[in-house]
Amino acid sequence: MPVSSRLLGACFATSRSMTFYRRTLWRVLLMSAGLSASASGWVSSVWASESSNVIRLEDMLTEEGLAALRQEQALAKEKAATKTASKSLVPIQSQGPEHAVKLSANGQSLLLRTIPPVTGETANALTSSGESAPEESGIEELNAMLDELLPTAWRYGDKLSAFHGGRWQQSNRSVPLTGFTYANLKQIFFSQNGQVLALTAGSHGSLDALRMNAEGHRQKLIPDDMARFSAVTAMDATGATIGGWLLAKSATAVPQGFIWHQERGLTVLPPDHVVPRAISADGTEVIVDAYVADRALLHRHHQFGQLPADLPGSQGGGAFAISQDGKKAAGYTYGKSDYVRGWIWDAMHGYHPAARALYISNADTENSEKWQAFGDQLTRLAGLSETDQHSQLKTRLLRRDAAGQTETVADDGWFLVYAPLSKALVWQAWSEEQGPIPMLSRTGQTAVPVPKPDGVKPQDLGIIELSSDGQSLLSGNAERQIVTRGKRQIAIPDEVFGNTLVMSADGRILAGTYPDEQWSNPDHIFWLDVDSGKRRYFASCNAASGVRQNVMLNEKGDELIVTDEDGGYCRYHIGTNIKDAQ
Repeated sequence: MPVSSRLLGACFATSRSMTFYRRTLWRVLLMSAGLSASASGWVSSVWASESSNVIRLEDMLTEEGLAALRQEQALAKEKAATKTASKSLVPIQSQGPEHAVKLSANGQSLLLRTIPPVTGETANALTSSGESAPEESGIEELNAMLDELLPTAWRYGDKLSAFHGGRWQQSNRSVPLTGFTYANLKQIFFSQNGQVLALTAGSHGSLDALRMNAEGHRQKLIPDDMARFSAVTAMDATGATIGGWLLAKSATAVPQGFIWHQERGLTVLPPDHVVPRAISADGTEVIVDAYVADRALLHRHHQFGQLPADLPGSQGGGAFAISQDGKKAAGYTYGKSDYVRGWIWDAMHGYHPAARALYISNADTENSEKWQAFGDQLTRLAGLSETDQHSQLKTRLLRRDAAGQTETVADDGWFLVYAPLSKALVWQAWSEEQGPIPMLSRTGQTAVPVPKPDGVKPQDLGIIELSSDGQSLLSGNAERQIVTRGKRQIAIPDEVFGNTLVMSADGRILAGTYPDEQWSNPDHIFWLDVDSGKRRYFASCNAASGVRQNVMLNEKGDELIVTDEDGGYCRYHIGTNIKDAQ
């Protein structure tokens, strides 16, 4: 279906939070079978004390079934032994009640966010009303505004979160982090040595691109009189070069990219160079999202993605055409049925029910002529023209060197990940036949599709990480993942929670959380040495007992943090005795 790549980009990102219904069902069935077997064995032992006429489970199984039972028992025993050994091998080095947000590459700096308890009358009042706290309500409004103004700068998954204080924990000191009440936790950067911190934060409706040194000195990269909002989106290895976007104070202003350099100062990029996505380790290359837009186009583009969500039973959709004033639109919506239905909307009357009588089968959406005719018919019925069909924001992905020269990577590309040392790039291309396809581009080489696990479609690759040298690539979806290093591929065990998997910057270590027997909460930690293939299972972090757990690794993979967004973290030091253990 020729839908917007931006909408698919959003769908692409949401795959990281998929649940595990199928595997959970199988786990429940297996547990039930295991419980029945255990109960049978217990009852048999009781009967044996009173009667020799005992029917045992072993007597009821075929040879094949008995072999399978013994194999399952042996595996369970081995797993239990592994978990016990793991707990003794890797003790928790430190833990605390805070939310660990970012670990530096060298493992010497850790950014921690305070999670204050909400208690008393305030908590009771908010619970009974179902409303957010006033401060949180203000953050939500700011997030909604940024989502419309910054369709690519404010990517899906980026959002401002409350920041009620925190600290920058270094090897020899702890620097308090105060002066702002919210921050974008998805865009926080440490320099390689952990001595420079860059982040986006603000309070009372402001939003600033900030740089801090190890002593706690804070610097605004964009002067107050120059921009209404500014944000950090990329940084080089030393912290000397930082990229981001700014929004001027004019009522008609649109976002514009900038590069800040410690010696050369601030450079505002050309109007169409909107968001620096990544910067090479040496600061000589910038990956940029580029598009030309005005406020009206940004508003229409926002409506393009938001309108179908209001329809009953809609699971998604898009617009064929939106009027220049944003007051009329026509499009399509899809749900659980075998049909894609049309819709027509105007600002005065809302949706026109008659448009739902127009539909096309899912199979016919693959026929470009039928799809075009379907869109043209809805456009005419809405009183719109061909001009109104060109309301979609068109973006390009660029490589920009230190001299300002640019190379187009893709005319309609979506940035995914970047290798700052080798300058390898993974981006999402648009295919009319298959939809969004992740592509890997290395310097001097032809772009190739990202490797995928068996049974996973390219458009379903929601987990992609690239090592800093570009030689290791983690790819997959929430259920299946592989790591590719050179010509080798290693499959990650199915039981690992895919959305917690992380790879060390050198590409040699992977870690993630492993579920408990009920498949509801993380139980212990999975650790993989890619080069040797050795696997370890470490004790879980009791301080981070929630379900929104994240895992972090330093560059070499010998410092590991497990944390929960609702508070609590544990730190593990993985010594050579673990790496070298047989």
